[in-house]
Amino acid sequence: MTPATVGVLLLLLGPILSPEEESEIDKVIRKGGPRSPLTFQALPSQDVPDQRSLQELTEKLVGRRCPNLAYELGVLTDETPFGIESQQQNVWHIAGAMVNVSGSNGDVIHVPIHLVVDDKSARLLVAFTESKEVWIWPAVDDSLAETAEETASNHRISIQELDRQLTKNLSEVLSKVHERGIDPGTAGQIVLRPRTILSQFPAVDVGPDGVGSPNTIPYAYWIVEALGILERQRLPVKRWYSSECLLFVNDELPDVWFGQYAP
Repeated sequence: MTPATVGVLLLLLGPILSPEEESEIDKVIRKGGPRSPLTFQALPSQDVPDQRSLQELTEKLVGRRCPNLAYELGVLTDETPFGIESQQQNVWHIAGAMVNVSGSNGDVIHVPIHLVVDDKSARLLVAFTESKEVWIWPAVDDSLAETAEETASNHRISIQELDRQLTKNLSEVLSKVHERGIDPGTAGQIVLRPRTILSQFPAVDVGPDGVGSPNTIPYAYWIVEALGILERQRLPVKRWYSSECLLFVNDELPDVWFGQYAP
């Protein structure tokens, strides 16, 4: 490898930290228990779930057979519901599913996943991985995940309830997340919310007559919160660390973009 090649690599990767520098970073990391935006309260009920329909839905969403599922009726509280008006919903909590997640190097990990669906429509509201006991906390207490309003304002988008069938399954979505450097197997928790997103400043499509019209086509996205992690983000001659990442995974197109980092 020539000196010029080494210089280019250093520019792309940023400064390489020595073990001593890495240990200094470890000293200032704030660790603690889980800080999930989700809480679930079981309800005493005689309602019996339609297990066949819920199992078929689960297997479609995770992309594999799920023979040993458990169902529980309750109330979900989501502190950042992203496009859903109420923070509380009556839901079926589905546990016992496993999703296969591929990495950029071709390895596959098996991650337990939980699904929460509306108790009436069986529409998926949120999916999440199991919470680790110890999380990396943000550097300051007020730098938690953005609210739906802040996210929409910062990115000039409108976030709404999902209004269509999903194309990607959870295996495909989490594999996209893993390819971007976030390991669902080691993060404090991954929370996935399928939503409809519409740009407030859409691109203009010009027709054959030369007249332009705004492209107001909404897209289905998976809004993915990666929580309780130590994520190393690199840019030329700069590196920073993140305790939370907010990603948007398009359900219909291959694009994935980052929405937020918390220090």
